[in-house]
Amino acid sequence: MAAAVHRLFLIPFFRFRGGSEVILSDSGFILLSLLTGAAATDIFRGRILNLWLLPAAATGFLIHISGRGSAWGPAWKTGAAAVLALLACYLIRAVGAGDVKLLLTASLFLPAEGFLRLVVSSFVIAAAFAVLALVSERRRGIRIPFAPSVLIAYLALC
Repeated sequence: MAAAVHRLFLIPFFRFRGGSEVILSDSGFILLSLLTGAAATDIFRGRILNLWLLPAAATGFLIHISGRGSAWGPAWKTGAAAVLALLACYLIRAVGAGDVKLLLTASLFLPAEGFLRLVVSSFVIAAAFAVLALVSERRRGIRIPFAPSVLIAYLALC
């Protein structure tokens, strides 16, 4: 399992120098910056700004076409299924449009299997936040920002 996580997440985003020194690669740093900024705007403004997502999406696309990103290869069907699942979640109002755009932008930086793990982990973490909010507030209709869950999931999986 550890080797699979290493292969899916660490290799595309980290470079290893010598013994145990690890540095974040360019695409991993961009994704981490994107998720951190999106989490901050989601917490403080209640939305994820398109002005924040569009440059990151363009950068992720350019990384892929330059051949430096993770390979889409035959795993595109898995990624397409995840996109359809996200759209279904949006239609039932489980997530907002900004959350869907954030995850779709993140998918440009991750292999399909890593993207699926990020999505599932993000929903599990968001569900835990929702349970905590329901227990502490004792009322329904509480808005839970989703972007911090995505950031926590990314950090946990890397």
